[in-house]
Amino acid sequence: MPVRAVLNAFMYSAQEALAKRDKISLVVFETFEVRERAAREGKTLKIAASKVSVFKPGKALIDKVNG
Repeated sequence: MPVRAVLNAFMYSAQEALAKRDKISLVVFETFEVRERAAREGKTLKIAASKVSVFKPGKALIDKVNG
């Protein structure tokens, strides 16, 4: 199976899981999850509450990036 097909399948599955508020962990690499942001005031406009996906790198990735 080509790498592109594997990545496309993963991205589709990840989007479906996050839409259901499931957490995705790739051991030793990263964690994806959905967090909610509270409503807040901006400088000239009100920013509504929202849900955002976040990326939290695992220790192995942090260690590799930091040498």
